[in-house]
Amino acid sequence: MSYHTFRVFCFTCLHRHYVVHTKPFDVYVIAKRFSKASLQFSSSRSLSLGIPRRKFSLQHSKHLPFIQTLEASQTREKSGRHSEKKKTERKKAKSSPTKEKKKESVGLVIVESPAKAKTIQKFLPERYIVDSCMGHIRNLPESAKEIPDELKKLPWARLGVNVENNFEPIYTISKDKSKVVDHLKELVNSCDELILATDEDREGEAIAWHLVQVLQPKVPYKRAVFHEITKEAIIESFENLRDVHMNLVHAQEARRILDRLVGFTLSPILWKKIAPRLSAGRVQSVALAMIVQRELERITFRQSSFYNIVAKLALSPQYEINEMKEGLTAWLLAFNGKRLATGKDFDPTTGDLKKESIEEGIIHMDLQFAENLLERMMESGVTWKVKSVEKRKLSRKAPVPFITSTLQQESSRRLGFTAGETMRLAQDLYEQGFITYMRTDSPTLSNQAKIAAQKCIVEQFGRDFLQDAASSNNSPKVSKLAQEAHEAIRPAGTSFLSPVQVVNQVSPKHQKLYELIYRRTLASQMKNAEFFVTSVNIDSILEDGSIATFHTSGRTLVFEGYLKAFNEVYGIEENFDDLDDSPLSMHNKNLPALHEGQELYSFHLEPIMHSTKPPPRYTEAALIKALEAEGVGRPSTYASILETLVERKYVHRERSKGKSRTSLVPCLSAVSVVNLLNKHFPEVTDPQFTASMEEALDNIANGKADHIEYLRSYFLGEYGLQEKAKEKEKNIDSQEVRILSLPIRHENANESVQVKVGPYGPYIELIGNSTKKLNILNEMSPEELCSKTIQELVEERKGKFLGYDPESGHALFLKKGRFGWFLQLVEDNLSPESEGELEMEEEAQKRRVIKNVRLPANVNVESLDLANGLKWLSLPRVLGIDPHTGKEVVASVGPFGPYVGCDGKYISLKSGMASVFEIDLKTAVELISNPVTYQNRKKGNGSKRQY
Repeated sequence: MSYHTFRVFCFTCLHRHYVVHTKPFDVYVIAKRFSKASLQFSSSRSLSLGIPRRKFSLQHSKHLPFIQTLEASQTREKSGRHSEKKKTERKKAKSSPTKEKKKESVGLVIVESPAKAKTIQKFLPERYIVDSCMGHIRNLPESAKEIPDELKKLPWARLGVNVENNFEPIYTISKDKSKVVDHLKELVNSCDELILATDEDREGEAIAWHLVQVLQPKVPYKRAVFHEITKEAIIESFENLRDVHMNLVHAQEARRILDRLVGFTLSPILWKKIAPRLSAGRVQSVALAMIVQRELERITFRQSSFYNIVAKLALSPQYEINEMKEGLTAWLLAFNGKRLATGKDFDPTTGDLKKESIEEGIIHMDLQFAENLLERMMESGVTWKVKSVEKRKLSRKAPVPFITSTLQQESSRRLGFTAGETMRLAQDLYEQGFITYMRTDSPTLSNQAKIAAQKCIVEQFGRDFLQDAASSNNSPKVSKLAQEAHEAIRPAGTSFLSPVQVVNQVSPKHQKLYELIYRRTLASQMKNAEFFVTSVNIDSILEDGSIATFHTSGRTLVFEGYLKAFNEVYGIEENFDDLDDSPLSMHNKNLPALHEGQELYSFHLEPIMHSTKPPPRYTEAALIKALEAEGVGRPSTYASILETLVERKYVHRERSKGKSRTSLVPCLSAVSVVNLLNKHFPEVTDPQFTASMEEALDNIANGKADHIEYLRSYFLGEYGLQEKAKEKEKNIDSQEVRILSLPIRHENANESVQVKVGPYGPYIELIGNSTKKLNILNEMSPEELCSKTIQELVEERKGKFLGYDPESGHALFLKKGRFGWFLQLVEDNLSPESEGELEMEEEAQKRRVIKNVRLPANVNVESLDLANGLKWLSLPRVLGIDPHTGKEVVASVGPFGPYVGCDGKYISLKSGMASVFEIDLKTAVELISNPVTYQNRKKGNGSKRQY
């Protein structure tokens, strides 16, 4: 049979069709749209062409030169018979479904996100429909509006948890999820089977349970869990379906209720006693207390300085400083058998030597001591001899694969990603099938993962770098607190994609994180890195018989081992604290061969001053490590804890100069909250108490404890949180808790300084002959509050006197307020003789304010003079009357920058337009009448906004 291909334009549906013509008026539709791929005809996939009611033209393809026109009536009879037959078959199928159709049942698979659904759909048969619920479909009410009307009058309604009836939670479906729920209900009603394939941790188990409760499926439902989104893992999970694990659901629900009870009980106390919009949380408060405590340690820290002497030595007296190849650098360790003080010998709160260091007879070398000793060591009779040489072989053990906390720490250290950013990127990689599940406490690798990693190691680095069988079979220790998932974070599948293969499939940030996970997994299966460390003590014998002992060390890499996986990408590892714990240790890269008694020659001696450093602020990585060590929180909570602290303006991130790491700096409101909790609710900020709560939740998940009984014992009863909060609230003095006990040293002895947090923000109160209040920003760190800062705030409050307005005679001041710099015009009752004096400023504070004008952020206030100040004071400018509306057209500057306005309509002046002082009436009217056209004409200038 021969086939002819035609292109058909149907006047009924107005589409072009590709058809195959076998014999007169036998036509099959291949595709509706023009496509070269459609030219390949497959009779098994062809469809009968519906008969239009009007004419349609049949245009021959390029391969055949003729054109035909067909009438619909010519094929009506045949198509009618087919149509009636199909209707009969459909009617019969509805009334009595065949066995064959029952076999082709429809299965609905629900996951959390569309990306995950898209990936899973590729690995399942066509009978499965995969859709997403977009995370939790219901939650505890976030506001009073979400609480049902019939429950609002009940005493426990604001909690969203019925504490009087077994802590039954009120779950509500949020508005943004109502359409998702309706859509899923339609799908459930049309399917024959429901598979809940949410994540395998407690949160995923809870989402699956909530889906069952809301959708109320009438078809069988099961739970599918998998550690990675690969074809093998998905198929295996569908072959081993299970029921919803209710112990895990109860543990997650108990955690959620605990957080609600703590937050909704303590937060109202903070609102009443300190300021509105503050909040307390079960785990959040512990993390915040740790950050604040570290900041207070920095404030109380007293810096100490000490000196040391560095000597550059050679093996022979003939040398050239710039070309010396065989030499070494050493630092002074002891003098006449007494050790020199280092940073660890000083008390961080006083700056003095510790008592035990004094009793030991440690020498605190100051500049004078160092210079005198240096002078004696440079005399001609001084000899230098090697006292001792000690060689030892050290090895650094290969790291274990990533768990959630270590991934966040390394991502912060190497890539500069925040914990939240790391988890979002990891979530994407997991859902796209590149890595295994990213919330896990277990550092264990499966056998298939070990085999895949070993294969990559042999291919990339050689068999010599492969860990021996005995070491490979030793699984790393799993924390007793481990609860999430069963395997470490690693590349997914039975064979790993290299970072190069992933480049074109993900964004650069995703690729960086994947490479970090990939190389960490490989490193865990590689041999240890081995070093030779040589420690050398050198005596400098002075003419009077005194002996100054110097020390140096050298480190030689013998076998790169697992470092090979990292050094190729991230550079040479610098963290070798385990090789030498001395803070002054100097490792010589090329330490020459030395032996005991060997004579050396000095060619350079130099005194070096050292200072003790305050404890560093927590980085996100360091805080996560500290929380994990205390047993506070779990992998799935660390990122959300940090994001909550930042969003609620308790903490802000501060990037160190020249470094990718960000420090967590507490705000002043955080100090006030921690002070109140430490004094009145110490268990809330106690890491051990919070860790015990985590253990209780683990027991609930393991079926060893009942979640209702635990909630009842924690919240109700004589010693429960509810009664304790009522009792404590009566005894909390709001004036007392608003005062921040910060050790601020103020130079003015006649004034005392108090830092307070009030309903409108933090402020400084200077109490002397008169009381002055200075508003400060909440973002200011406690460490910044010193005498210098206070003096600057006082000067800003006084304001800079610019001169007198020649028209009104009023005085003009430049001041700084809570929202930035502004100009203030005050009444003229000031004597010119007092110009610039403090008395004039104090008088000005008592005078009537005529006008305040806020200055934009980019105005250079240092160069602002009277003439420019008067220009700003003239705003708003009345440009004239709009001919269309008859209303005044004005030009001025508002909170969002310069603008022109008329009759309630305001248009911003973008970059490239005339400044607010130069724009004329015609341009302003044109801009207000047709802002889009005008702005498009000015677009693309690239210049900064003009004021």
